[in-house]
Amino acid sequence: MSTIVYRYGLLEPTVGAELVHQQIRLAHVYRNRLCELERIRRQKVRETIGEHLDMAPVVQAIAKLWELREQARLAIRAARSSSRRRDERPEMRERVREINAYLRGARAVAKVLKSAVREDPQVQARIGRVNAEHAEEMRAARAASGVYWGTYLLAERAADDARRDAKINPAFRRWDGSGDVAVQIQKGMTVGEASGCDDPRFQLSLTAQAVPGRKGRTRERGKPLPRVRLRVGSDDDRQPIWAEWPVVLHRALPKDGIIKWARARRKRVGTKFRWHLLITVETQERRESCGAGAVAVDIGWRQMHDGIRVAYWRNERGQHGELRIEPEVTSGQAKADELQGLRKDKFNVAIAQLRAWLGERTDLPDWLGEARPRMHSWKAERRLARLAVQWRNARFAGDEPAFNAVEQWRKQDRHLYEWEANARRKALARRTDQYRRFAAMLARRHDHVILERFDLRVFAEKAPAESERVEVAQVRYQRFAAAVSDLRLAVVQAFLARGGCEARVPAHDTTRACHVCALKEEWDAARHICHTCSGCGTLWDQDDNACHNLLARWCERSPDEQTPGPARNEDDTNVGASPADAPKRSGRWQRRRSKKPMAA
Repeated sequence: MSTIVYRYGLLEPTVGAELVHQQIRLAHVYRNRLCELERIRRQKVRETIGEHLDMAPVVQAIAKLWELREQARLAIRAARSSSRRRDERPEMRERVREINAYLRGARAVAKVLKSAVREDPQVQARIGRVNAEHAEEMRAARAASGVYWGTYLLAERAADDARRDAKINPAFRRWDGSGDVAVQIQKGMTVGEASGCDDPRFQLSLTAQAVPGRKGRTRERGKPLPRVRLRVGSDDDRQPIWAEWPVVLHRALPKDGIIKWARARRKRVGTKFRWHLLITVETQERRESCGAGAVAVDIGWRQMHDGIRVAYWRNERGQHGELRIEPEVTSGQAKADELQGLRKDKFNVAIAQLRAWLGERTDLPDWLGEARPRMHSWKAERRLARLAVQWRNARFAGDEPAFNAVEQWRKQDRHLYEWEANARRKALARRTDQYRRFAAMLARRHDHVILERFDLRVFAEKAPAESERVEVAQVRYQRFAAAVSDLRLAVVQAFLARGGCEARVPAHDTTRACHVCALKEEWDAARHICHTCSGCGTLWDQDDNACHNLLARWCERSPDEQTPGPARNEDDTNVGASPADAPKRSGRWQRRRSKKPMAA
């Protein structure tokens, strides 16, 4: 049994549009309320543990060290800001490192003490009361949310995903109009039952109907389309309240499919919304099957002379290749960034002209006089756009020059914003499609994919103030353009959906260690992609070398191991050794190498 999510295009709702908007808005509020309750619960648990006699001194010490570190980092930032260079005294960075060392030690002690404190019956009782109060508050929040049950299940699932990480508090989301309305089909329904138009939760009418004109016009537009209906509420007699959308059914659902969920998703793009229908179907038949053999994929972005390489792959048969982002993707992202910079420049000019016209005028209305002192700190274009709309409905004598300039800026900025948003949407959609096609190609040829085991979030962390590492804006731009986490997710999903397997092996020294002689050495890997091993003289691409090492580590793992283990220990002492001094490998490893001498 496999689960597939089918996505179709929707037009704007023709029935129940106001109720759909209300449900999406209430679901957003409900989700943020759940995040707030989870933050409160975590704070109460921390206070409960921190008030214990054993934990209180350590908690106070950690708070003091954290405060000292922040003060030291602020001093470093102030020194750099005044000189506009990284010329702070070395003692300032050393001071932060010392505090970090003490802080790590204190946190290690706190971790041990916390485990012991949690075993205290009194602490467990207090935490139990906190959790009971939290559960009661969540039930009250659900009752007061006003969200229909299918949609609030999605909000609760999103809140659960957000609080799954115990180290980071769940984050609130800003309201931009995006959201879902959904129904859960309990026990499921067949595709035939959905098209029968008699179910009180979800109905799919395959009979094409005319699409009404925009903004209530009676003139029909486009070709007739099928309709989909979702239940978004109940009346006083518990009868369904429907919302209806024209749907573009570009592919058929599986005949033996069982529908479990149906969602109508609204997503903001620029100043408009795009709608999609997501249908979760369980089916017995799998559209495709995996091939045979294993393939190692080294994922990571690298700027080449003719593009950005995001992956390199090699299989057991000696076949290999790379994946580079298509030029249309990078050019589309560059165009969106260019339009964003143009909007920012025009916004700064418009703000400066408006502030100059306002000057010290005393005949301004209250709403404009209250906004004048804060205009210098405005960073978002939408704030000036809101002011322009408010100004349009509250004109006053003598405002023609300033109002016309602001209104002209608003119209031009709206056009540029739509252009930017759609250019970025198309570039990202093209990149997603390229990643999925690459992942599908690998899954059709192989049944095992081998990836490195490491956390991609490490690359997104900014360097702390005490670090000597200089962050390059171009490198951060390449990381956003590559989105290697999306690529890794696409590869894993492609294999699992086709019945394949995923394996993770340690990522240490996969690039530095020569796959021929196992010699580890340092070189400027950022400047030189290819490297000649000083031990055996083999010239290899460092990403291809990483794939060789990933395959070797996967093949050398013990068959009875539940998780892949390292092929070589972390404390190998053969760094800088000659090939003759390299440790002897297993016969299986040597046979693998002897079968493909040309790969080296």
